[in-house]
Amino acid sequence: MATLMPTKGDITEIGFGILAIRETTQGIRKALGKEIKRDKKATKKKEGFLRRLFTKKKKAESEKLIEAKKPKNLIGKGVGAVAAAAKYAKSFRNKAVNDTMDSYNKVEDIYNAPTK
Repeated sequence: MATLMPTKGDITEIGFGILAIRETTQGIRKALGKEIKRDKKATKKKEGFLRRLFTKKKKAESEKLIEAKKPKNLIGKGVGAVAAAAKYAKSFRNKAVNDTMDSYNKVEDIYNAPTK
C-alpha cells in the first residue's frame, strides 16, 4: 500500500530541490543585473562620446562660418593682390580729391560769378 505521508527523506529531497531552484534564480538575477549595469555604463559612455563629437563638429562648423565672414587678408596673397589693393586705394583717394575739388570749384564759381 502507498503511503500518503511523505517520509523524512522525501521532504529533504524536495527541500534541496527548492533550494537549488532558489539559488539558480538568484544567480540568474545577479548575472542579468551585472549585464544591465554593464549595458547602462556602455550606453552612458557612448552618449558622452557622441555628445563630445557633436560639440566638436558644431564648433568646427561655427568657426568655418566665422572664417568665411572675415575679410580676406592681403598678406600671403602675393604682389599682385597688394598692387591691386593699392591701385584701388589710390583710385578711391583720387575720386575723393576730385569730388572735393569739384565742390570747391562750384563754390568758387558762385562767388566769382558776374553780378548784374
